Amino acid sequence: MRYTLPFSLIIILILISCFEPEVQNGTLHFSANFNQDFEKRILIQDAEYDTCDTFDLLWKFASFEVSTDSIISGSPDTLNWISVYSDTSESRLSEFRFDVELSPGTYKTIRCAMRNRSWWILELGDSSIIRPNYNRSTSPPDLIYYTYNDINGCWYCDDGVFERQDTGETVENIIINNNSTVDITMNYNLSQIVLDSNLTIVDWITRDGHKMIEWNVKY
Repeated sequence: MRYTLPFSLIIILILISCFEPEVQNGTLHFSANFNQDFEKRILIQDAEYDTCDTFDLLWKFASFEVSTDSIISGSPDTLNWISVYSDTSESRLSEFRFDVELSPGTYKTIRCAMRNRSWWILELGDSSIIRPNYNRSTSPPDLIYYTYNDINGCWYCDDGVFERQDTGETVENIIINNNSTVDITMNYNLSQIVLDSNLTIVDWITRDGHKMIEWNVKY
């Protein structure tokens, strides 16, 4: 009889372990694109609208990271980052995709690294227009810089502490569950591009009521 209790405990522990939920990674699917109702229109100053056969942005998206930590304004970047994508090649924005597995959890902040200079690609019939675009015009063209996004907007940390740049380009918390998939889209909301008479890009204009970039999270 003295062995009955220990043996019973062993059986109970085995039974409990059989019913413990198995932790499985979820999948984060990322894509970048232009809004679906963008008609690839350009406006040449003092002329009529024209339509591009091809419209795209050639860029270098160097890295993508996520964190379960939150940004605090005026504080340094001491967040714990998880790298989910890293590359050194150029790609077209409309073709940019990647998938990555992540442990279950709530990811509150995104950190993206991009090159300062990218290239607009426009094709009008037999004519091709390739023009540089600079995110930070005072910086060197090949500078790789970081932008941060969370539920409160877009942030920079150029001077060593977080400073919010835009309150509209928000991204909601990304919740990864067991064996689930989350789609994240970095959506550019352009309505048209303005060129001068020399076909130099003067400006790119957002849709009314929209920010330049909208982050969409879909489960």
